[in-house]
Amino acid sequence: VGSRILELEPVLERDFEFIASRVGGLNLAVENGKQMVLQAGFREGHGVILRTGSEEAAELEGEFPDLDLIPPVLLLEPRPLLPASRSHLPDPVMVQIKGLVMRSGGLSNPRVVEGIDPELDRRALATVENSWSFLPAISKGAVVDTELTLNVVFRRE
Repeated sequence: VGSRILELEPVLERDFEFIASRVGGLNLAVENGKQMVLQAGFREGHGVILRTGSEEAAELEGEFPDLDLIPPVLLLEPRPLLPASRSHLPDPVMVQIKGLVMRSGGLSNPRVVEGIDPELDRRALATVENSWSFLPAISKGAVVDTELTLNVVFRRE
């Protein structure tokens, strides 16, 4: 995140979701790491924050791609339930949606690009709007909004 690397300890899935939801709120202008994480809503330790270019971060820095843009990462992707009335459709039953992944990790202005029918399109949009979350994109060291196309695949009962 910007000029900092967050190295997480092994955490439970519920803790990871909490951490991921707060990463976008880190104010990198705050020099004091403890104050930075407290302001973002963290109340306990889940790892360490390292400064890029430091001796401690050198080993981890080799793991990062040398890109101008690191794309957003989908963290939570519940699949909508395919209604029994549409069970005749062949797999995969999929709606393509485009939207803006915001710096906060949420999706803004989702819209159907390639749909199936109005009911399934609405279900796909509702699922994405209400329950999908992302780690935002990073461009040249800064967290940025990025447009993304998503495939929402329905699950069968």
